[in-house]
Amino acid sequence: MCGARLERRFGKKFALTHMDILLNFQHAELDRESNKLEESFRDHFKKRKGQSTDKFTHSSIVRALTSVSREKLRTLLTYPPHRLREMCRLQSMVVTHNPVYVAGRYNKYSRELSQSPWFIDGERKGLDTSVSELLSQLLLEYTQAKSQNFTSSGREDIDVQMLGSGRPFTIQLLEPERVLSPDVLSDIERKINQMDPLLVRVSDLTLISREEADKLKDLEAEKRKTYTAVCVSDGDLSQGELDILCEHRDMVIDQLTPIRVLHRRALATRQRTVHWMKAKLQCNSSRIFDLEIETQGGTYIKEFVHSDFGRTVPNLCTLLSNRQIDIISLDVLSVHVEWPPAPDNS
Repeated sequence: MCGARLERRFGKKFALTHMDILLNFQHAELDRESNKLEESFRDHFKKRKGQSTDKFTHSSIVRALTSVSREKLRTLLTYPPHRLREMCRLQSMVVTHNPVYVAGRYNKYSRELSQSPWFIDGERKGLDTSVSELLSQLLLEYTQAKSQNFTSSGREDIDVQMLGSGRPFTIQLLEPERVLSPDVLSDIERKINQMDPLLVRVSDLTLISREEADKLKDLEAEKRKTYTAVCVSDGDLSQGELDILCEHRDMVIDQLTPIRVLHRRALATRQRTVHWMKAKLQCNSSRIFDLEIETQGGTYIKEFVHSDFGRTVPNLCTLLSNRQIDIISLDVLSVHVEWPPAPDNS
């Protein structure tokens, strides 16, 4: 309805865009009625933290009016409404761009770099930057976005490398002032990879829709991950003993919330599937071996190796005749998710 009127008024074609225009009008007579509503229905007109729009929204007014009887409403408002004598005035106009979503994959090569800023008791851990900060910095600078939200398909521990084709992620840019094009994204990708190639690398940067960005979390339950780990035994092992691990396929394990994450995750037993694994002794060693393993997303690999004091069952210790096994290093080789979504060229 408004679009057609604007077309006639300005002689321009109306079309939906990625821009939002917020017009704030003031009208003295309506302000008085709004104040009466607020006094009677304060719970419906509380301004939420971070809310940038006026508290008298269409939905809040509808909620207030539908919660009261007609008789009560007659005491609050003029009924039927009288004819307005004053013109409304345009108080302000704010133009913003809808959020922009950038998808891609990243590799992490440092064992001191966290995925997101990590603080404990106000002290930053690891390096003075993070994967999310390194990937979003140039995007924020170019678009002049107000802020960003980083989302990924899972996360690796700070001491774990992300190798192979990388981990899928999205970056939501809020209120950008400049738009991105495929050529600009390609240039930003090149610059990110030149910043510090010993820390991170990014690939396949592309623009996606909000609906496509929401699908990343939906893929969590379906994904598989492949890892490689260097492990050590408390006693000598033969290659024949390690070859037994190959026989275990699609093995279901029970994992009680690991001790190291109890401060942020609820205490629960979670079932996960170990799809396959294989191990090989390192040269000139009978105790150190390389483990390659593919599991369901969400499996705690470190705890599967050392058992976490028996909180993961079965575990590598029990599978190797109750030896004490520990993990020296861990890397993610692959996150089996098709990402970013293929562009729609139809």
